[in-house]
Amino acid sequence: MGVLRNGKYYPDEKAGGTKLPPLAKQTQTSRRMMEYQKHDVDLIQPYTPDGKPNPDFIKHYPKESVEYGFIKERK
Repeated sequence: MGVLRNGKYYPDEKAGGTKLPPLAKQTQTSRRMMEYQKHDVDLIQPYTPDGKPNPDFIKHYPKESVEYGFIKERK
């Protein structure tokens, strides 16, 4: 199967994903990492895998922690 690149046909090359230059890969990775860091709090679960209340959840979501009964409502 050939490849059409910049208006020229190369019959001996395989079609597939284009490889990014190293700087472009690094930029793409950095962008994904920044997005993860921006939204990582959204991924915190109320319980740990062993079924105990998650301290990070209590720290970042105090109102929801009251609803779950992890902490008492402050008056």
